[in-house]
Amino acid sequence: MAAKKVIVVDDDEMVVAGMCILLKEQGYDTLGLAIGKSGEKQGVVYSSNLEHAAGLVRGFKPNLVLLDHTLISAFNGTDLAKAAKVPKKRCISISTTYRQEEACADMLLADKSKLAGVGAAIPTEREEIQADIDRFLKQVAKVTGTK
Repeated sequence: MAAKKVIVVDDDEMVVAGMCILLKEQGYDTLGLAIGKSGEKQGVVYSSNLEHAAGLVRGFKPNLVLLDHTLISAFNGTDLAKAAKVPKKRCISISTTYRQEEACADMLLADKSKLAGVGAAIPTEREEIQADIDRFLKQVAKVTGTK
């Protein structure tokens, strides 16, 4: 069976790299997409252009997109998912901020977008992160009919 494909999209390259490492350790095929710069470094692809980022997402054909809604760029996570033509049922909002007001804003945006799921702030314990990712993937598999 082919590995599930997961894209992690955030404007914090450390969050993207860290999440991708954890996912790869668990057997997921990942693409890390850091928004706000250009180039590639240590398995993370950078993009500051909506069309470029959307093309990367479309080309990867993910089972799941973990995305930050409040990207520090000219576009946000919802714009990217829409431009990449990723069904909302395959998108999960993540918030990697520890500031309560920012996390609440992220969750409100994601909820209004009617995505497959809304995750709270990324937990700090590896086991909690993995459990959240597994739960999200199971939810996506159920909705999309993938095994």
